[in-house]
Amino acid sequence: MDALAPRAEARNGWRFAAIDIGSNAVRLLVSDVSKKGRRVFIKENTRVRVALRLGQETFARGEISSSVLRELVKTLNAFVQLTQVMGVDAVLACGTAALREASNRVAVLDEVRAACGLEIRVISGAEEAEFIFSTYINELPFRRGAFLFFDIGGGSTEIAFYQGGTLQAMRSFPLGTVRMLAQGVPSTLWDELRFWLRAEAAKIRAGKWMGVGSGGNVKELARLAAKKPVSLKRLEALREQLEATSREQRIVKYGLTGERAEVIVPASQILAFILGAAGVEKLHVPKIGLLEGIVSRLYWDRRPRAEGKGGALEFRWS
Repeated sequence: MDALAPRAEARNGWRFAAIDIGSNAVRLLVSDVSKKGRRVFIKENTRVRVALRLGQETFARGEISSSVLRELVKTLNAFVQLTQVMGVDAVLACGTAALREASNRVAVLDEVRAACGLEIRVISGAEEAEFIFSTYINELPFRRGAFLFFDIGGGSTEIAFYQGGTLQAMRSFPLGTVRMLAQGVPSTLWDELRFWLRAEAAKIRAGKWMGVGSGGNVKELARLAAKKPVSLKRLEALREQLEATSREQRIVKYGLTGERAEVIVPASQILAFILGAAGVEKLHVPKIGLLEGIVSRLYWDRRPRAEGKGGALEFRWS
């Protein structure tokens, strides 16, 4: 779709669609984007989530089965039709860990392309991290101070240290909620993560790192913690409470869906581990995640060249 289509001009802006084909769920975000001066306003229009658990198959069997592929095709076909009805100017679909590691990835991509005309971009862990964390830096509050950014997904966890708006270190670890349920986690991976976090956190020149988390489970844990910002002490207590209850009890007690009730425990373990190892005592959970990062990328790829001059742009999300 052409970002300069007449309908975009009539709206005085763009309408972009981001699709995240994740290990736990397939998600669609449609956002309206406009610009005034040096500010870019991005307003959420429509958000849809379908829990397909692609990673449950990839991490356990090494490939995506024909039955799950059929469900994926139906989901993406519905997403494509919705974007067409809504007059979306550009769509970008990204596949993460489950597609990266599926032995039949090429066949899956071919099937989706033939069925609904959608080209899926399979991104690396490093690209996934860059999509997410570069989006944070477009927001003015994150250009000052020291931040430990992380995104906990179904198949991987992306982590980045930024100070004064400048990237200090970034890595993607094969550590995710669905992967933990399917495979468990070797102790060597926990040790590697701990060593890297402590080494990078120790390089800060002044002050303290502030934790900034994203991902559906991180947002759910912040909701359950019921305080902003969330303290590490509160997260540790919440992790223990979740571990002590059954899936059914978590559904009733915490108001979780069945799918969320399964993955919330490994998410709490990863989250508490990251904060503890890095020595971060407070967690902030803003709205931005991979979907928002994809929308940002669509904007940057289509913005007028003149916007590259005259100082940095400031992004406003709503």
